[in-house]
Amino acid sequence: MPKETQGPPLPAQTGPSLTERLAGVLSELSDDEYYVLRGRALARRPSSYTTLADELGISHDDVVETEKRATKRIAGASRGPDHDALVDAMRQENSTVALATLLPQHPVLTETVPRTNLPVWAFLVQTLRLDGASRDTQAKEAAAGRPAAAKAPAKGTRLPARRPAPSFRVSKSNVRPAWTAWFPWLITLDLAGHGVKTSSWDFEPQARGRLRHQVNALTSLIIDQLPAAPVSVIFPAIAPTDTMSDLEIPDSHAERFREKGIETFGDLTGRTIAELRFLPHYGSKTLNTLVQRLVYRSLRHPAPAGGPTPPAPADLERPLNVRLDSTLGYLDERARTILVARRFAEPREDLAKLAERFEISNMHAQQIDSRSATLVRNTLMTPSLQARIDECLPSPGGTMAIDELVTKIPVLGEPVTGAADQPAWRVLEGLGGFFEVADGEARRASSVRKRSANPPVPGSKPEE
Repeated sequence: MPKETQGPPLPAQTGPSLTERLAGVLSELSDDEYYVLRGRALARRPSSYTTLADELGISHDDVVETEKRATKRIAGASRGPDHDALVDAMRQENSTVALATLLPQHPVLTETVPRTNLPVWAFLVQTLRLDGASRDTQAKEAAAGRPAAAKAPAKGTRLPARRPAPSFRVSKSNVRPAWTAWFPWLITLDLAGHGVKTSSWDFEPQARGRLRHQVNALTSLIIDQLPAAPVSVIFPAIAPTDTMSDLEIPDSHAERFREKGIETFGDLTGRTIAELRFLPHYGSKTLNTLVQRLVYRSLRHPAPAGGPTPPAPADLERPLNVRLDSTLGYLDERARTILVARRFAEPREDLAKLAERFEISNMHAQQIDSRSATLVRNTLMTPSLQARIDECLPSPGGTMAIDELVTKIPVLGEPVTGAADQPAWRVLEGLGGFFEVADGEARRASSVRKRSANPPVPGSKPEE
């Protein structure tokens, strides 16, 4: 039977907890130390020393020494009764039962180590190899310079071609630039750059499969939180002279881009992230793919020299009235005319007259109006704008004079040239989904109207 540790409760410890000490050590590790630790001890399929040496641009022996340094620092930070009890449990014949008995007595071992998504006990078992099962394997691999489990291929077997490490990872320097070198706005958003490496963005972009997950996370961050930021601010590392081929835009798409006068990355820098959905062949669903390509292209450029210079918060969101004008300008003439006449002009123009002017059916004119309004609304919607409106307006059911709302958010009173010089608040109210105005009183948009793909046009009558 496994030995159970019983006795008087442990005295209360002073100072940082075990979890805090481990988090501190991880933040102090060098780039190479953390990369080797993650590739060896924390990976589901550990990389060999040879593979890590090729990726880091250092020798095999240096990788072994780097792992030893990282492990030694973790072992020093984990010293204490919790560590000793875990070691004792893992030495038991039935370590599973001993561990199940131990964890309720040492709750700190069940806490999660930051940046690893592992409980403390699992982190220590993997990094310090407390299970003892892989110690011999590690020693043999370190001596041989190759994975001990690797078998010689059968005679005549064709080996797959080995992929070279990405250019931005190969470096002889011990200090490589972090994500903030290519994307300094991460510091503006307070997601990195605190002086200690507490975020994955404080480290260099990783090679192999991990890079794909990091790019996906960064892409979602850009689209969800920075839709109103200019493309030039989000991707400062991309050269304005980069062609569509450099950005890996398909030839069929690039041909349509050229028809619109878009041939280089410099032709995209005047747009915001959300306005990229107006490009030919791209829309709300394919915007994610385009932003991913721009992230990868940024990483292929050398990191800018010197330390990162984060942009000011105001540079991450173009003024609302400017975005309204530019967004309406990206619509074709027919869609823009129908949208402005149906939702912004005073008085609103009848749908049948618009359909007759453009020689289309009433239903077709209604579809153009609906699609254009949805596209413009989704392009203008930003988390900060919606948060400011919800903060100023009373709780659902209450109202506020529109003049008072404009006083609190002055940009709502700015005229929009492309919308018949109507104030910005009237354009947003006509698009639907932001707020509703009736008899000079504003209130929050209802949940039904927010979800509606074709919100009712204020003041208009249902079509027969």
